[in-house]
Amino acid sequence: MTESENKNILKYMELIKSEQATLEIKKKFFEELKKTNLYCAIFENTSRGNSSKISFLQIKNEKNEIFLPLFTTIDLLTLFSKDNNVHPTPISFEQWCNLYAKLECTGIAINPDQQNILLNADLIEKLNSSNNNEVIIGEPKEYPSKMVNSLIKYFKNVESINEVYIFQQVKRTEKSLLLVIKAENYNDKLFQSIGNEASKHIKKDELLDLISWNSEFSKKITKNKTPFYKK
Repeated sequence: MTESENKNILKYMELIKSEQATLEIKKKFFEELKKTNLYCAIFENTSRGNSSKISFLQIKNEKNEIFLPLFTTIDLLTLFSKDNNVHPTPISFEQWCNLYAKLECTGIAINPDQQNILLNADLIEKLNSSNNNEVIIGEPKEYPSKMVNSLIKYFKNVESINEVYIFQQVKRTEKSLLLVIKAENYNDKLFQSIGNEASKHIKKDELLDLISWNSEFSKKITKNKTPFYKK
């Protein structure tokens, strides 16, 4: 993401510092933050033996708490640092999450001489955790036709099942097939029997999850989608 593309996060930062900082605006700010490359200030110091040592610009507040300053543009960084030896370096969300912890900082300060958005360790940990737990839902890359055809035959003999959808979900690097079951009645026996039938036609190392259609999550991902089985 380039400097010009950082306009979105700047917009939300300005709103956060104003009286318009609603929960929805804060949520959108955090979403932008996760996908935005910020800039950190790196200094390279060369010793007598020509070996170089890298250090990072850090700042203190009135409580002597140390923060890692990050900037939305190179210009804001150089104006703040006023050091000719500074190297503005783009840094991703994952990278600065690791860096601030390695430097044992209290948190980060985004554009400290402008909007000065402060994020402490607790908030960063929550953001990082939610980022790691993000689930991507989509169509199966390799459609399991044999399993689907077998399940269609099976569902015709199960009166309570109305619709069934199939997706692929990716969490971190783990992939699995996901079946969303819309039925008149739900019980463990129903899910177990569907799982047993489906498992006959997937690879041994392939994962399969089954969930009911009743949850908000299920209704969201199945909206405007066509079930592979419908009574």
